Amino acid sequence: MQTVVLYVNTALYLNCRILNYPIMEKEYTPETIEDCIAILDKVLSKEEKAEIKEMNKSDFTMAAHFGLGMWIRNNLGGWKEDSPLVKNTGLSGDSLSPVVLEAYYNHLTKES
Repeated sequence: MQTVVLYVNTALYLNCRILNYPIMEKEYTPETIEDCIAILDKVLSKEEKAEIKEMNKSDFTMAAHFGLGMWIRNNLGGWKEDSPLVKNTGLSGDSLSPVVLEAYYNHLTKES
């Protein structure tokens, strides 16, 4: 039961936190997943990074889908067919954000 409550609280936190993420300007449009990781490193606080590290990858990607994942889709060019990120990865929208979230989790936890 505690795991479920923690997951729900974390999901709500990660989903509500989107209100405080900055809107990215066009000049910051990433071209690669690595560019996205660099942007997320700048956007997320130390506390948020520590919280992500405490989660397993699956819980993080599910909890972040409608918060941080939405921010990735909306601000890093995930819905724009002509964005460099979409062109270089072949992914867009809902298929792009989980890949970025997993890559960021791996970056934080040094998994490969």
